[in-house]
Amino acid sequence: MNDEKIVSQIVSQIVDHHKKKEKGRRGEVGITWWQLSLIGIGSIVGAGFFLGTSVAISLTGPSVIIAFLIAGLISYIVFAALAEMKINDPETGSFRDYARKAFGDNIGFISGWMFWIAGVFWIIQNKNLNAIRTRQPAE
Repeated sequence: MNDEKIVSQIVSQIVDHHKKKEKGRRGEVGITWWQLSLIGIGSIVGAGFFLGTSVAISLTGPSVIIAFLIAGLISYIVFAALAEMKINDPETGSFRDYARKAFGDNIGFISGWMFWIAGVFWIIQNKNLNAIRTRQPAE
């Protein structure tokens, strides 16, 4: 508890110092929407990238590099195909709309919902991985 007070005092002193320093230059200081967005994106990408990489390396060793290269190649092919479709059909929409135009309404509907379900499973997986990585070892 005492350490938390010391840390919070140090942080508040640093913040106050920077506010005074910046206030003399431009007036009121604050974080912009873009800065906040980039902090959020960096947190999400960093946590997923480093956590996923550490789990994969601990399970498979250095051979995980081959798996990452294959996944990167597949991602490149998918995004190149999506970019090509967007160039040929520049209307507003996503991959779901391309599936609907190519294969019909049912496939477009299923494609959109499968993407949503995959996102939900991705969130659940990240929560489980965070719980595994932050658990306390048994004594």
